Amino acid sequence: MPRYPVESATRDLIEQADRAYDASQRRAAIGLYNQALALEPHCSYTLVQRGLALQEEGRLDEALRDYNQALEIDPQYGLAYYGRGWAKNWKHDYRGEMEDARLGLDLDPDNPGRYLRRMGAALTGLSLFVPAVDAYTRAIELDPDDLGTVFNRSLCYKQMGRMDAALADVNTVLNAEPNWAWPLYQRGIIYEQRGELEKAAADIDAALRSDPEYAPALDARQRLKERLGDKRQGGLTHKLFRPKQ
Repeated sequence: MPRYPVESATRDLIEQADRAYDASQRRAAIGLYNQALALEPHCSYTLVQRGLALQEEGRLDEALRDYNQALEIDPQYGLAYYGRGWAKNWKHDYRGEMEDARLGLDLDPDNPGRYLRRMGAALTGLSLFVPAVDAYTRAIELDPDDLGTVFNRSLCYKQMGRMDAALADVNTVLNAEPNWAWPLYQRGIIYEQRGELEKAAADIDAALRSDPEYAPALDARQRLKERLGDKRQGGLTHKLFRPKQ
């Protein structure tokens, strides 16, 4: 089976879907990937891309099915191992994630950074923080613009208690992508742990403007409200606790 779409109509849909995914319009991307798969159901590239979008939407089991189906069709597809490794991370199967990362790297040696990211995440999950930082740093040296890996290294530093390093990495990410909900949330948590609650509240608010349904940020908003108390009329700030429009 071909890895990439063959028909021009399918390629057009995939191009639209990839643009939507890159713009964080995940639901729109999923709809377009669905249309493409209706035309060419055995396209492993489309299955993996839909899996990535589904996973970012929190639909983990559906994403895992897509990755596994892609690998049944195309067992030599490195990116499918990357996706499945990421899903295993969310299921706390860190040894399985490491195995998939190594398989992907063997099959896709021209793109080592993405698999080093998965190795770093697996090592972090196993509480092997020093080799995790090393894996992330190697990936960043290969591609300094790989903001996902910089973000992951920030998470690792945070678990190590190296808050200054964690903050530096997350600031690097947000300087390039100021509206990305995940690092906004993480910076808010770093500020909260440092006792800078007003800064934390501002970042959680910004994360929810970017992704209003982001559950960790919703929980953090309530927690911060309780910690700060009703210091101002209506709660923490009118901006942070505004009613839904």
